[in-house]
Amino acid sequence: MQEKDLIKSIRKGNEKAFRSLYGLYFHKVANYAFKLLHSEEDAREVAQDVFIKLWHMRKQLEPNKSISGLIYKITKFTSIDLIRKQQSIVRTVHYGDAPLFEDCTIDNDLNGRELYAEYLKVLDRLPEKRRRIFQMSRDENLSHKEIAAKLQISIKTVEAQIRLALQQIRKYLRDYSNTMILALVINFFN
Repeated sequence: MQEKDLIKSIRKGNEKAFRSLYGLYFHKVANYAFKLLHSEEDAREVAQDVFIKLWHMRKQLEPNKSISGLIYKITKFTSIDLIRKQQSIVRTVHYGDAPLFEDCTIDNDLNGRELYAEYLKVLDRLPEKRRRIFQMSRDENLSHKEIAAKLQISIKTVEAQIRLALQQIRKYLRDYSNTMILALVINFFN
């Protein structure tokens, strides 16, 4: 069955077609999530969540669009959400009444997780309208035309806002990574 026909069947609630899609993409999704999360358990959890989300949004799937792009976007943002949740969990270890450790996150890994956390911070710094347009494009997988129609603005405005959002994100992350490299160099030579 071609992907287009598979999506049409899934839109109609065909569970067998959905299981086929699951079989085609589960390991790819889990591998992609593992690259982002560095945890097999978390990657499997994210992969399951991705397919649950796909099933819930099955009626919005478009047979003429490639499903893989949507699946990878959902995987990326589901992974980011998991990282966000993990970083917000705070453990306090007490000795008697005095806390010994506060604000220790579950994962202190400086690789991708910290960069994603910074990405989320810069998203929060975008002007509200720009952030909403960017998230509609990335999180909701809406086209520029759909965003323009929903917000009653021109397609050119949507394109400009997404371009500006990407510029701000890239600049912030570039500055952030340069600062991290400088800190690592200073720590290494001291």
